[in-house]
Amino acid sequence: STVLMGADHYETEEELADNRRLSRPDIGIGMNAVIKGAIIDKNARIGMNVVIKPFPRGTDIETQNWVVQDGIVVIPKNALIPPGTVIAP
Repeated sequence: STVLMGADHYETEEELADNRRLSRPDIGIGMNAVIKGAIIDKNARIGMNVVIKPFPRGTDIETQNWVVQDGIVVIPKNALIPPGTVIAP
């Protein structure tokens, strides 16, 4: 199962336009994303076609945009996961 924390606010039309101009995903989960066994904190930006799946128990990984703790993928607050990213074993 996945825990999704949501967002603190809605983006304005101006912010959405900035996202498109900067090729930045909107706050939330992009189309065709597959997410299993993850914790996604507030205001995360998950791009289209992202795949997130759990790792084997005991796996610990740390990157700039996400971590794996005991096999569970954690996307921190305000993180940006670019479109097409695959986070899986």
